[in-house]
Amino acid sequence: MEDHEQAHTTASVPVATILQELGYACGRKTDLAQVLGLFVPLDETSVSQILGMMCRTLVGLDVAPGVYASFCSANGLPDPVDEPATTWDPDAVVQAVQSVNPDLNWETVLSNLDHKDFWVPDSASFLWLVHACDLARQDEPFPLDTVLGRIWNNKRGQVTFLKYAVDAPADVFTFAHSQRLAPPLEGIAGGKSPIGTSNFAWLCLELLETLVALADSGQMLVVRSILEKPLQMCPEVLAVSMAGVNTWGTLKHEVMAATVPSFVLGTNASSSLVLHRLWSCCRNTLVSTMVELYMKDRSIISRILDVCQELKCLPEVLAMSPYIFAIELACLATRREYLNLEKWLQDMIAKQGTVFVQCCVRFLADKLQADASVPKPPAVVTLPLETLAMFVRVLQGQSAGFPPEILQEITQISELMGTSFPQLAEVGSAAEMAVLEEVFAPDIEEEANAYFQKIYTGQQSVDDVIAMLGQFRSAEDERKQRVFACMVHNLLDEYRFFPKYPDKELRITAVLFGRLVECQLVSSVTLGIALRYVLEALKKPLGSKMFTFGVEALSHFKDRLAEWPQYCSHLLQIPQLRQAAPELVDLADKHTLGAIVSTKEKKGGEEVGAPSSSQEESLLQDASTPILESATAPTAVPSSSFTPSASAKSQASQPSSQASLKVEGKGSATLASAFATSLNIDTLVSAAREQKTPDQETLDKIHFTINNLSLANIDAKGKEVEAILRAEWYPWFAQYMVVKRASIEPNFHPLYFALLEKLNKSQLYKMILKATHDNIRVLLQSEKIKTNSGERSLLKNLGSWLGQLTIARNKPLLFKDLDIVSLIYDAYQTGRMIAVLPFVSKVVEPVKMSKVFRPPNPWTTAILQLFAEIYSADDLKLNLKFEIEMLFKSMKDMSNTEVKISDMKPTINTLKNYQRAKVDNPDFAMDKSSIAAAKASGSSSESAPQSPRSATTSAATAKDSEEREAASTGPVNLQAFVQVSPQLAAVAERLQLKRLVPVAVDRAIREVISPVVERSVTIACMTTRELVLKDFSMEGDDDKLRKAAYLMASSLAGSLALVTCKEPFRSSLATALRQLLQPAGLEQQALEQAVQLAANGNLDLGCALIEKAATDKAVRDIDEALNSAYVARRKAASAGQQFADVALLTQTRFPQTLPDVLRPKPCRLSPRQLRLYEDYAKIGRTIVPQAGGSKGTPGTTNQGGVSRQEMPLPDADKKLTTTKTEVPPLQATPFSTQQVLEKISMCMARVEAVVQKDPNAAFEALPPDNDLRLAVGEMIELMSKSGNRDEVIVAVAVLVLKKLYEGVPRRLGVGVYLGLLKSCKQMNDKVPRELTKLFGSLSEEQQLNRDLAELLIGSRLLLVPEFDALLVKHLQGPRFAHALELAVQLIRQCVVAKPVVSPLEMAGTLDVLSKVANRPGAPEAIQQLIDRVRSMFPAKEAAKAAPGGVPSRKGEVEGFRQRVIMLFDEWTRIIDAPAGMKFHATFAQQVQQGGFLKDDETIEHMFGILTEICVAHCLSSASGAGQGQFSFVAVDALSRLIVMLSRFVGERGANGLSVRAGLLARALSAATTVLQRHAAERNIAFNSRPYFRLFAGILNELSVSDPQLDSTNFAVLTAFAGLLQATQPSRVPVFCFAWLELVSHRYFMPKLLLAPNQKGWSLLERLLTAILRFMEPQLRNAELSDPIRLLYRGVLRVLLVLLHDFPEFLCDHHFMLCDAIPSSCVQMRNLVLSAFPRNMRLPDPFTPNLKVDLLPEISQAPRIVVDAGAAIGDAQLRADIDNYLKNRMPITLMQDLKARFYYSPTDAAAHGCRYNMHLINAVVLYIGMQAIQQLHNKASQLPVQVNQGVPMEMFLWLVAELDPEGRYMFLSSVANQLRYPNNHTHYYSCVLLYLFSESPQELVKEQITRVLLERLIVNRPHPWGLLITFIELIKNPRYSFWSHSFTRCAPEIERLFESVARSCMGAVKPGEEDVNSKTAASAAPA
Repeated sequence: MEDHEQAHTTASVPVATILQELGYACGRKTDLAQVLGLFVPLDETSVSQILGMMCRTLVGLDVAPGVYASFCSANGLPDPVDEPATTWDPDAVVQAVQSVNPDLNWETVLSNLDHKDFWVPDSASFLWLVHACDLARQDEPFPLDTVLGRIWNNKRGQVTFLKYAVDAPADVFTFAHSQRLAPPLEGIAGGKSPIGTSNFAWLCLELLETLVALADSGQMLVVRSILEKPLQMCPEVLAVSMAGVNTWGTLKHEVMAATVPSFVLGTNASSSLVLHRLWSCCRNTLVSTMVELYMKDRSIISRILDVCQELKCLPEVLAMSPYIFAIELACLATRREYLNLEKWLQDMIAKQGTVFVQCCVRFLADKLQADASVPKPPAVVTLPLETLAMFVRVLQGQSAGFPPEILQEITQISELMGTSFPQLAEVGSAAEMAVLEEVFAPDIEEEANAYFQKIYTGQQSVDDVIAMLGQFRSAEDERKQRVFACMVHNLLDEYRFFPKYPDKELRITAVLFGRLVECQLVSSVTLGIALRYVLEALKKPLGSKMFTFGVEALSHFKDRLAEWPQYCSHLLQIPQLRQAAPELVDLADKHTLGAIVSTKEKKGGEEVGAPSSSQEESLLQDASTPILESATAPTAVPSSSFTPSASAKSQASQPSSQASLKVEGKGSATLASAFATSLNIDTLVSAAREQKTPDQETLDKIHFTINNLSLANIDAKGKEVEAILRAEWYPWFAQYMVVKRASIEPNFHPLYFALLEKLNKSQLYKMILKATHDNIRVLLQSEKIKTNSGERSLLKNLGSWLGQLTIARNKPLLFKDLDIVSLIYDAYQTGRMIAVLPFVSKVVEPVKMSKVFRPPNPWTTAILQLFAEIYSADDLKLNLKFEIEMLFKSMKDMSNTEVKISDMKPTINTLKNYQRAKVDNPDFAMDKSSIAAAKASGSSSESAPQSPRSATTSAATAKDSEEREAASTGPVNLQAFVQVSPQLAAVAERLQLKRLVPVAVDRAIREVISPVVERSVTIACMTTRELVLKDFSMEGDDDKLRKAAYLMASSLAGSLALVTCKEPFRSSLATALRQLLQPAGLEQQALEQAVQLAANGNLDLGCALIEKAATDKAVRDIDEALNSAYVARRKAASAGQQFADVALLTQTRFPQTLPDVLRPKPCRLSPRQLRLYEDYAKIGRTIVPQAGGSKGTPGTTNQGGVSRQEMPLPDADKKLTTTKTEVPPLQATPFSTQQVLEKISMCMARVEAVVQKDPNAAFEALPPDNDLRLAVGEMIELMSKSGNRDEVIVAVAVLVLKKLYEGVPRRLGVGVYLGLLKSCKQMNDKVPRELTKLFGSLSEEQQLNRDLAELLIGSRLLLVPEFDALLVKHLQGPRFAHALELAVQLIRQCVVAKPVVSPLEMAGTLDVLSKVANRPGAPEAIQQLIDRVRSMFPAKEAAKAAPGGVPSRKGEVEGFRQRVIMLFDEWTRIIDAPAGMKFHATFAQQVQQGGFLKDDETIEHMFGILTEICVAHCLSSASGAGQGQFSFVAVDALSRLIVMLSRFVGERGANGLSVRAGLLARALSAATTVLQRHAAERNIAFNSRPYFRLFAGILNELSVSDPQLDSTNFAVLTAFAGLLQATQPSRVPVFCFAWLELVSHRYFMPKLLLAPNQKGWSLLERLLTAILRFMEPQLRNAELSDPIRLLYRGVLRVLLVLLHDFPEFLCDHHFMLCDAIPSSCVQMRNLVLSAFPRNMRLPDPFTPNLKVDLLPEISQAPRIVVDAGAAIGDAQLRADIDNYLKNRMPITLMQDLKARFYYSPTDAAAHGCRYNMHLINAVVLYIGMQAIQQLHNKASQLPVQVNQGVPMEMFLWLVAELDPEGRYMFLSSVANQLRYPNNHTHYYSCVLLYLFSESPQELVKEQITRVLLERLIVNRPHPWGLLITFIELIKNPRYSFWSHSFTRCAPEIERLFESVARSCMGAVKPGEEDVNSKTAASAAPA
């Protein structure tokens, strides 16, 4: 009964809750089944709750001991087994549930997980849950419908489940069985998976729909975090799948907005693939994205059209888009001949009616009108004149039924076109065509012609005719009006025949033309035609008929030029007009400038030529002074301005012909080439020769085919073009493809090349190549190439085209067609690199795809070296540097390695032989001294054509111009710097202050700059001259004199100008502002207030500019004033005399009262006196604030004493021109420190008051307008505005920390104060150090406050290592218990749970806790915590000891490890401190005094600990980042510490050298020990990067020259060689790659080889031998794994470097190296044997009749460092060989020698062969050396006796008696001595030839041939001796080489021999030996 009641009681509580209270102890299989049996029946809901509870509490469930035992006792269950359990067992859970309820529906269980207590805390819990489900459902797929397709009530549980499900591996959880999967995206670039992730998550539409719904239901933040990974890893799949989602929500919009733009813009490599899928499923989204991108940046319209053309969806996009966007797109499509604009407009007007017409009118107005109130879009897209004309023609043609207001707007547009485009030629508008094509009645024509006849015969004067025409025009008689119209029509229509008129008649016509315009008898369209004709005539050559006509006509309507300032600007571009009629040019100049500075706002239509706001702004661009030159950013220019200068600049880099262009011909007064910034091909078209053109029908077919060309239809279209195109039309087609296609459509180059490949016509290819060269030459010779960005873009596009035509196809660029190197030199001289370098870059760019032209191809290398030399040139423009950098970044060499600029340094400076232009050179930053010199030399305005800018500049005086130039080192964008007071925000837009204030500042500067600068500079230069001549009277160094004069003069002049100009400038600025703002109609009081606010806000700006002008002019003037002093000092120096200004020293003009210290003395200045001049550079200056800077950054003073010149205005302006954000205003005067602290104290009082009211509120929940938030915001703003910002921030932080510890901490107060401290830390990184100091002064109780300490450490507001030391102190003190609680809490929360602190930083605390955990009775939780921390470390051994340390040593001083860690922490703080050497010396002294360097053992132990710590830090940083990115901060610090200590210990100089080198050796030994231990422990898991970084860092540090210790010291090199010997690959295989990199390091191997007396050569030989012997087992059988193959290549490269730079090393050590190289590595052995001394010139082995034995070198012995006798090893064997050579005893030697050549069976198995190759090599070398010595000791000559004697007998016996394997090794050993010309090479060559001729065995001859041949058929180089031996063998008939059967045993063998023979000695074939050859070898038998 009691049991039943107990069960009933427990049943009333959820089963999951009971199990949670019982803990893991009840989770065993039998126990859990018994417990669940108490709750029968167990339904699906209960099981869902159980699973949710277990998933939630998988770890960390804390249950009191004995609870489960009590439960079992109370419910009659067996006593539990006393085994600890730490988690839930899924197998036990599933089996227990199934045993209680076998019929359980598990799908219902999973559906019921939707309850309030379910969520998934981490990935481990998710894996547990899925595993349990798999067990329960017997591996059936997870039922996705339980979590997808609906929104749970428990949204948190659902979204956390999905968060871990999408990241799970496919074998754990997959979405592949979903019913709704998007098709895989096959073909993604970069080898990406078509399914995104392996578990199909991002193809599952149900998942995406669920996530969209969850995001809209309040889970947006979590869902966004889920999508972060796919957005980075597989955006293509995510975008396509999301497009297929039926529901629409915020999340879908965000995903599409984040992904689709990259596909539309083409920045994603898979754009085409994705766009096709998107178009098929979500067209509206794609089109809306296009429209959004277009509204942000109009210049991408070209890319949008490319997308439409690729998708073949242009009609659909036009139909679905807003009208403005559709019209812009249609215009561009028409230009590319994709669309018939006229028909499209007609259809749209018919369908959409007046709404579309209004959009067209507005579109044309945006292109034509100058409306200052409309902001300018990011880029202006041009419309050709034909397109504008077509718009007007269609609108006029469809105007029937339009409302009157629309008809009026169309008329106004037509008239505006007539007046706006007088400068364009050939193409007329619709209205013009209507005028010119009008037909009159015959009688009207007859009467009009009669009047003209009277004019030309003199019967009627021009004035009479003009008067008559005026009457006709205003007459009511329609006939007279028709006669007037006919006369005007005939006059304009006759223009094309004017060049044929006689002079007299043409002059009369010109007068009539001009008078018609002057008397306003032509207007609107006819006026535009007349003005255009005059402009055309003026462009003809000077002296021509038409030029005379134009001048005459212009002179008659010159009074009306004021109406057309744009027309005047075009007149100024005609150079010959200035020579013929300078008065007309001056008049046009006047009207142009007048229009620019005009401030009157003309309302639409009142005056045709009303200056626009953009023209007013152009004052900053054209007002003749560099100080105010503008490079206005595009965002600052009104939309109506057709040609902003910055826009033109920004367009230069656009590749497309339509992107970022303006209306052609609609020029601005600001640019000389206003209508040439588009990709206008007029230059190419006009230069083209006449070609035979197809008929119109064929032209249309070809155009249509090319327009519709795509990669999908290339085969069909290619056949169509081939069928249409005849050979006679090839020249035309080539010109068409190059000019009309390739030059303006770089994006379609691959398409056009595919077409050419399909056509496959060699003749057509040649013509296209010729057309390309011709058009490139046209552009290179164009005068506009330096100024016209459009032509530069054409040239760049043709460069890309040419490179793909030639280089990409491995075809050369012929010198006769294009000499690139000469072209670059010429561009350097003429200032055309701005065009030529991008062009050449594009030509050379395909080198990366070429097999022939990749570096080290000499042609390519020469170009790259020249580029590198140009890159290093001073003052090169950044855009050209960027172009060069991009070329090198794309360049790869033959080994596919990136070519770096530093690798291409030329051997000599070639540019020094070429003189570049110093003035107006667009390639280099402006050289002011050169400009001034050019002006001083009298360069006149007539020497070259002048632009409007130069014309307006010449209007000013030379003096003013010079001062304006002196005002700035470059253009300053005033509009970006001016300030508009916030108090004027309400009226700023209406008054257009942003536009007018720069104009006023400009005027005010002009007015005051001249007298202020002149006075200031004069005073400063006079004062400076007198003082520096006095002080430097004994100084012979003119550079010191110049530097002192510069510093003093510029500082004095700037200061004088600053104090002098302020009030005059204020007054002048106020006057200018008043004049500009008066027309706005403000009341007088409001006007004065606006003027004063604007003037005060910009006072500092103007003063700064004037000050800079004064400083620059002072430098120039003082240089001129002291020129004679410079010359006198240089003369004295060249004569070798001590300089002394005796005249000045003997003068008596210095007053007697002058203090003695200031009087001139016959000695040089002391450093203290020189410092007085240097201090001038530290005087603060008012500077113009940087645009785009942070709001809180002081910008008005130069902090820190940095000189004014260190922050030049051009750099600031450079930032301004690249940013699109609005420039912040100038900073207000900063508050003093005391003022700020007082205000902050008041804010703190407000904060405390609010906290007292509601102490438990949450700061995050407070509304924005809460007084607490406002007070905190004020405090932060006050700190940022303080004059002494850093001091105030620290003071506030200290105050806040004190407040935090005062009284009882409250929730709201803690939140506020903690937030303030974080803000202080962000603003000043010194805050944590100061807070740590304050924390150390708090009471122990305050320091041990657990909650506050956790907050401070968790936010890293305290320095953790110092806090760690303080906590260790408490743990060892009386408050141990409190300190222990704090330590455990900090480690658990800040190191383990939220790892914001590294275990290394808390090493001391962890050390103490580890000791506490080992005490008897210590809490188990501490030991668990220590184990958890240890598991975070990769090193097992380090984990066993205190984290971060190495195991303690016996007798180690207590706390030594902690002291080392603290020492290293201190080092990291001072490592980069200013005046570092001083700090370093002090630190080294502290290290010595601390006993760390007392003996070798202590040194090694210290560096061992540090190596462990730094390596652990490095490895943990990669695992923490999750992306494999290592942090080498600690490793780098250690390398610098080792080098620093090695340089500062011991005595200075040579006496302490051994101590310093010894310390370095001990440090390297310690690091080596750690490396070896870690490599042994971790095996393949070992990571060598930290160690490589450490050793390489030490080498880099030692490379800096230092008298105490550097890498030139042999002791240092020896220490490193010892390190490498200890870690050689055979000992530490996992370190082999890093080891090889260190061996070949540029600071080790070269220095080792350059050591005196070749002391380092033996060290390097041992290292190379070590790596070769390590690889030998793998290389022996030539079965290489990928790592060994990579290592082999590395060794090969090292040997190549040695062959190139140190061949003598390989010569001397060839024996040891070849002994270590396996026989299979033929090419590697050839590398070693090909080396020859650099002082030797090798004879050509292919020289006919080469007498080898007569070469002078052949009698010289080579240098061999090895002792051949010692190499034999066995002294007895060596003695026996010596004896045998002398008297052929003992007789058994040869048999014994043969036996010794064999390995024992054990050794043979180990070495993989039966023969001891090392012994064979030694014996062969020893016998040969003895033989050569014997021959030289005899009087007879070497050739006679080489084939005689015991040595040759021994060689013959060995060849005959050894088996094939041994014989091959013996012959290989002989061949190893065939090297460069010396007596060894000659002897062994004779030996081989003799053995070949004398051996009776065919097999021997074949093996000799094999040994030679296998070394020749590999890639070069081939040893010289090998070549001459083989040539002699096959060429000399004595050897009958070709008669042997092995040369013809098989056809392929025969071909091989023929090929090798041909390579060696020409076309010698078998049987064709030279029987007359006289080159028989000396050893050949007679």
